[in-house]
Amino acid sequence: MALSEAPHGVNLKVTAITAEENMKRHLMNLGIMPGATIVSLYGSGGDIIVQIKSGKIALGKTLSSDIYVE
Repeated sequence: MALSEAPHGVNLKVTAITAEENMKRHLMNLGIMPGATIVSLYGSGGDIIVQIKSGKIALGKTLSSDIYVE
């Protein structure tokens, strides 16, 4: 499922990222990559805030739709 549709407050494993290559590299630098565990903390209209390791990151609707989790 897309991260934009994922439940909040549970550990999610990133399975794939379908964004453009430059955005994939940026996300990987932030720690969001296949195999990583993230937590969706809050979302509204597809825009979400996720926790990765000890940091929090805001992601827009388009980008959160390009990140797939299980």
